[in-house]
Amino acid sequence: MLEVGQKYIVRPTAQNAKNNLIPGKEARIAHVDSRVVSVRIFQNGSELKLVGPKDMFGANFEERRSFVPPNRAYASPVPFINPYI
Repeated sequence: MLEVGQKYIVRPTAQNAKNNLIPGKEARIAHVDSRVVSVRIFQNGSELKLVGPKDMFGANFEERRSFVPPNRAYASPVPFINPYI
């Protein structure tokens, strides 16, 4: 189950390369609804805010399990507008 604040790592996939994402970088879920996932990605000293279909998320991001609860400070009340294509 996708949960706001969960930590993920960018996988080395063709889809992520197309979106100029660097494999191994940290990503945090900011918003989830029935169709899309908004994610914050931290790379090169900046934060990217992307939104994409839920069905593409699991193949392109790998969850990093933790003993601490998800950090809800990354939450967004609405989906981001920049598309993950």
